[in-house]
Amino acid sequence: MRVKKLLKILAYGLAGFVLFLLLLAGVTQTQVFRDGLRAYALSRLDSLLDAEIQLGTITGNLVSGFSIDHISIKVRNDYLVVAERLDLRYDLFRIPGKTIAVDNLTLVRPKISLLRGRDSVWNFSRMVRPTPEDTAASKPFDWTIKLKHFKIQDGTFVLVDSASLAEPDHSLDDPFYVEYHNVTLTKFNLETSCTISEGEKLAAISNLSFESIRPTFSLKRLSGDFSVTSNEVRVKGMTLSTGGSHLQLDALMKYFNLLAG
Repeated sequence: MRVKKLLKILAYGLAGFVLFLLLLAGVTQTQVFRDGLRAYALSRLDSLLDAEIQLGTITGNLVSGFSIDHISIKVRNDYLVVAERLDLRYDLFRIPGKTIAVDNLTLVRPKISLLRGRDSVWNFSRMVRPTPEDTAASKPFDWTIKLKHFKIQDGTFVLVDSASLAEPDHSLDDPFYVEYHNVTLTKFNLETSCTISEGEKLAAISNLSFESIRPTFSLKRLSGDFSVTSNEVRVKGMTLSTGGSHLQLDALMKYFNLLAG
């Protein structure tokens, strides 16, 4: 009898939990809730960041994920990120196991600009508001991050390091030299999945491609499985194709700990 009673209680509890999720999903799909969520998010971001944040219309719900039809972050006079759309889908049931599980994260036509001024400060550092120093001992972040599908569609990536470019001993422009302090990549496409935990870093890249402006260079495809653990680094099935070359590679380096810094 006690077993039957326990099973009955569990059944009622499960039914109540499912009903709660359905109600939550329904409420979070209303326009009133989404408008309130957007206002709250902008308010919180404004308190944390010294930047101009814009968020477009939010669709979806908080139970399984949502989409934003426009997002931009402007630091001083320049944009750090501008994207036509952001899609995010996740699994909240993995949180009790200290796992951040993202089923899908997609950026559509983003432009990401990493800019370093002559004062040697990057724009992404400049936008963070200073906070009082925390003297309490911080615990290491021991959660696992699982990103099942991450996609960048038709993006643009810009990096300009003005501090390094202004140095007296900086080399002159060379048409065959890769200028790492001034990079512009267009038609940037990426599809990958990754797992990041305290003991390992895994990435499976199904496709990475882009066009480089300086120098003129085309990466047609980069794919492969990459892993870093506490005692080895492994590259499996890597394929790299450009306009004039094709490379396939498997590599393994054992007894080597990149995670130790």
